[in-house]
Amino acid sequence: MGLLVLIAATLAVGGPIFRVETFDGHAAEGVLAELNDQSLVFDIAHGPFKLADKGGARPGPINKFADVRFIEAVPKSPTDPSQYTSADAEKPKAPLAPTVIVETLDGSRLPGFSFEAAKGIAQVKLDTGDSVELPTKFLRRVEFRPEGKPATWPELPKDAAGDLIVVQKKEAADLVEGVAGDVTADTVKFSVEGDVVPVKRAKVIGLVFFHLQQENVLEPTKVIVDASADWRLHGTHVALADGKLVTTTTFGAKIARPLDSISRIDFSPSRMDYLSDLPVDNVEWTLFMHDLAVKSEAVSRFYKPRFDRGLDGGPLMIGGTKYQKGVAIAARTVLDYKIAGRGRQFRARAGIDDSVHGGGSVKLSIEGDGKSLYSGEISGRGSPVDLNLDVSGVKRLRIIADFGGGTKVGDYLDLGDARIVR
Repeated sequence: MGLLVLIAATLAVGGPIFRVETFDGHAAEGVLAELNDQSLVFDIAHGPFKLADKGGARPGPINKFADVRFIEAVPKSPTDPSQYTSADAEKPKAPLAPTVIVETLDGSRLPGFSFEAAKGIAQVKLDTGDSVELPTKFLRRVEFRPEGKPATWPELPKDAAGDLIVVQKKEAADLVEGVAGDVTADTVKFSVEGDVVPVKRAKVIGLVFFHLQQENVLEPTKVIVDASADWRLHGTHVALADGKLVTTTTFGAKIARPLDSISRIDFSPSRMDYLSDLPVDNVEWTLFMHDLAVKSEAVSRFYKPRFDRGLDGGPLMIGGTKYQKGVAIAARTVLDYKIAGRGRQFRARAGIDDSVHGGGSVKLSIEGDGKSLYSGEISGRGSPVDLNLDVSGVKRLRIIADFGGGTKVGDYLDLGDARIVR
């Protein structure tokens, strides 16, 4: 989503501080004054503005940010006086724990305080007191928490061919497959082999909805909004109005959340694909000790590529920074992706995983349609490398990791935040 971003280098009138970052690495912090499909306006809270990038800083003002990747809340400083109140001030009440959690097919998560459904339309009462309607054909699951605490679910079958109802019994929760019907405050109607059974709502832990692929007709996600209390909304548009962020969801509803509850506004779904989310067209990997690979399946599994986690099963860690998204590969690995000429840039932070504790060395080569885009050695003793490669028109991207210098031990390469920018 391209946005015109205006930076007002004046004292801000107040409000939560946000950080905006573009796909090319530029960033700024300030108070979010305006946001809609056409523009994004920041008021800078402290003095002259400088445009920070990975190479340092350069003076403003900024007139345009062409490609906004995300906006995220900046945590308050411990010395922020707004966090302190007088001894006589009334302490804010802790928010009530939600009694229902609704998840949609696209990954939206709506905590609420009541859920009812009739004739294929669900109604959820939110913590703001507002209610939102959405078709049940867009629901993935509903979790009921009468006392505000999650219950323990049994393992869900992977081959279910119908809806599932999860019922709490004396000893453990039980699963029944069938067809979910109307839901009221007192009962859940559930059909099993054609017979409609009214189940007491107090005994129901949750519902899981079965959908054929063709039923998923949600609008494409263009923005993801994360907020406190475990809120997540997949949307097509966002706008700032009266101190609230209004998200037009993929299922057509408009949901407003207080601006100070927003933790992140991610515009990348419409402009970016993480490598770990793309299908791998071809994988080749070879162990250093061939005989050991034959004798031990565990060793063989260890050296296979990992996605969104390190080779040791832990998080992707490069230089003390944890990456939620990325790819981990050992030396002598080749990955091929078909990107069909849809990309503009390949961006990632390449480094040896912190689990090696400064060891390891990998020769990294990246090719586009057989032509070299990057070649260099990544060492655990050196600094990570920020990759920003032009892949315009490239149909096939190849990533090759081979042994670098050193002992050929701990050659575990991470590509943190690896992504194709469209």
